Amino acid sequence: MQIFSYNVESNLLNSIQKMPIKNIGFFDIDLTEPPPVDTINIAQDATYIDIDRTTKTSIFSQLSLTDIKLTNIIAYPPNGGMGWHTNGNDIGNRLYISWSSNGDSGMCWYKQNKIVIDQDQKGWNIRHFSVPAWHKVWSKCYRLSFGFTTT
Repeated sequence: MQIFSYNVESNLLNSIQKMPIKNIGFFDIDLTEPPPVDTINIAQDATYIDIDRTTKTSIFSQLSLTDIKLTNIIAYPPNGGMGWHTNGNDIGNRLYISWSSNGDSGMCWYKQNKIVIDQDQKGWNIRHFSVPAWHKVWSKCYRLSFGFTTT
């Protein structure tokens, strides 16, 4: 499989399963708890797969374009994710292309005082949205995500 000019191993799941898991704060997959009262620009709680800097640098150098810029590459293990945040420190439009090993993953949004669960499908998923906006990521399976800032 090829994403732009970056070749992804044909067995993506084996590749990300070999990478170490990193924890920040206390992340819990809770699809019912609303975001905190205070605005949080960057998630304070997360469990994700720590992709090495060399791999990230290689992907970033190949995927930076004029009107779209790669801003994040993150992989999640089963029961991983990222807590509520707004990205209010970097306002703009986002495009996320994510891959889910079985579809038991996705994003949550907080809109009009309600939590909206946006579940992935197995395989590749694409989302485009504006920030700041309350959102979080959850994954009960392996999930890989490429984030872009668009104009």
